[in-house]
Amino acid sequence: MKFCSTISSHVSRRWPSGVFVTTIQIMAVAMLLTSQSAFATDRSWTGASSTVWATSSNWNPSGVPTSTDNARFSAAFTNQPRLTASAIVGGLWIKTGVTKSAVISAGSTSYVLTLNGNTINGVAGRGILVDNTSSYSLTVGCSTKLGNTQDWNNNSANLLTVNGAVNLNAETLTVRGNGNTLVNGVLSSTPEMAILGLTEC
Repeated sequence: MKFCSTISSHVSRRWPSGVFVTTIQIMAVAMLLTSQSAFATDRSWTGASSTVWATSSNWNPSGVPTSTDNARFSAAFTNQPRLTASAIVGGLWIKTGVTKSAVISAGSTSYVLTLNGNTINGVAGRGILVDNTSSYSLTVGCSTKLGNTQDWNNNSANLLTVNGAVNLNAETLTVRGNGNTLVNGVLSSTPEMAILGLTEC
């Protein structure tokens, strides 16, 4: 929780009896009733132990990303990530520093990666952000599901590819950015989609 206030104390008035009355003025500037869990942790995939998404030691800082965390590809990693069960994250982010293309796969089509929509690189409501200046791409090869209305942003010169089925879950998906996005998977649920620079197959 964040609380900001301005507190000033001063003598405001002199009564006829000669008694000085000190008045304390307290002005609350802002109170944001936001729980600590709402602030995202960026967990970078290292693949140090295995390919298993749900293994804590494959992430830095250690711990599997949750619905309020971003799964980030931002440095060298050993193994490509693979879902061995359904998972949920705040968002996906591939950024400068990554040393190869990232491919998220799954052991079964029934394993779904839910993207909750999160604050990524200071902007709220993002499910995917691709903004690396290197020549490495992001491929989401597993099925995905929207947890909330969100944007998928490709601001790189590389292709963002989504090969698995996409369950819009009656949410709104906006695909934007100056890069190209390829969606090969079937869109399901009641789709509401704003398409900006999207190639759909």
